[in-house]
Amino acid sequence: MLPEAVHAARLLAEEGIAATVVDLTSPDRLYRNWRGELQAAARAARPADLDSLAIAALIRPDERRTPIVTVHDAASHSLAWLGSVFGQRTTPVGVDAFGQSGAIVELYEVFDLLPEQIANAALVAVA
Repeated sequence: MLPEAVHAARLLAEEGIAATVVDLTSPDRLYRNWRGELQAAARAARPADLDSLAIAALIRPDERRTPIVTVHDAASHSLAWLGSVFGQRTTPVGVDAFGQSGAIVELYEVFDLLPEQIANAALVAVA
């Protein structure tokens, strides 16, 4: 999905919209880190230290109020939690039905995973 996301970012740049692409190699580790901090904060009755999270290095402070479009060639909800970390509006894109077969480009089109479709999801997110 990285080439499609980078291509979508280029399309957005042509429209004057800056987009940052982040490739997550282990969303599970980021999720466990975030969830662990939330649990520790709740147990200690203190605010969560979001700046200590691994994801804080990936989403710069100046980007923490901008929308997120998650793109995953699996269930879209699996990355939808990312917006909850810093309270960002999130538009998840991914595979939400199974059993289809065909060429990759055909399947990506069905699930809105083509660069143009990802760029459109981003335009909806910033509207």
